[in-house]
Amino acid sequence: MKKLTVLLLGTVMLLAGYGSAHAYSSYLTSFMNTYPSAGTISGCVLCHLNPAGGGTRNGYGTDYANNGHSFAAIENLDSDGDGYSNITEITSVPPTYPGDATSFPAPAACTSFTYSAWGTCQSNSTQTRTVVSSSPSGCTGGSPVLTQACVYVPPVTTCTSFTYSAWGACQSNNTQTRTVTASSPTGCTGGSPVLSQACVYVPPVTTCTSFTYSAWGTCQSNSTQTRTVTASSPTGCTGGSPVLTQYCNYVPPVVTCTSFTYSAWTACQSNNTRSRTVTASSPAGCTGGSPTLTSSCSYVPPKLMSPATAGLYWDDANQTLIIGTP
Repeated sequence: MKKLTVLLLGTVMLLAGYGSAHAYSSYLTSFMNTYPSAGTISGCVLCHLNPAGGGTRNGYGTDYANNGHSFAAIENLDSDGDGYSNITEITSVPPTYPGDATSFPAPAACTSFTYSAWGTCQSNSTQTRTVVSSSPSGCTGGSPVLTQACVYVPPVTTCTSFTYSAWGACQSNNTQTRTVTASSPTGCTGGSPVLSQACVYVPPVTTCTSFTYSAWGTCQSNSTQTRTVTASSPTGCTGGSPVLTQYCNYVPPVVTCTSFTYSAWTACQSNNTRSRTVTASSPAGCTGGSPTLTSSCSYVPPKLMSPATAGLYWDDANQTLIIGTP
């Protein structure tokens, strides 16, 4: 009795297996009729984890069983979760297993792209963008244009600090200047650099080399005449050797004498006049004038001495002895 029970159980299991195998064969036949070009994936592994068939179904087999054994009903599902729909995998060239996540179509090379806007032009004169989407769907690679040349315009930044050259020499307008050798931040413009300041101008000591003179003055009594410098060059010079004096032929001015110093009057002459000479006159160097050189007088003849001696006379007026006829 026990042996009969085991035999009957084995017979039932055999029949059950035959029925399953037959069912799987009919499903594959339906799959091939639905997708004639998918012959390379028409094995049991299409729906089962076991390549030999039977046992646990994979995702595609499960979805097929749960959707009334309709392949059309599960075409847009992604039964293996690999990112590709079932129909995409079945119709790809070559077709791939829609129930095996490790089997999926090789992505096609992208042929067109949708881009983001171009980014800001950088200091290396290039700007970039990114790919927002590409086609065909699921593609990879391709040759997107992500970089292009541009004209970089540095941002306008006001300078806040400066490095200067040394102050220049003080100029005649009492100012001195300097230049900016560097400024920050980098690439800045403008700002308020201090480029000039007040100073005390000290003219350079330059020796004069040429002169412009006034006319020569009148020749003086020391036989010299002088002149002055009216201009000299170069501008602002000092010193030098201007010729300010020269010899000349002094001609005294004609000045009429106005006062005189005289000698003593001579003895009164028989014509009742007496005379004198000029011993000095003024002003110095004068000529002419009206000196008084004669004046009237009363002539007194000399008296004959007594006793009368021939030829001897005494002149009382002049207190002299006259020998001979007076």
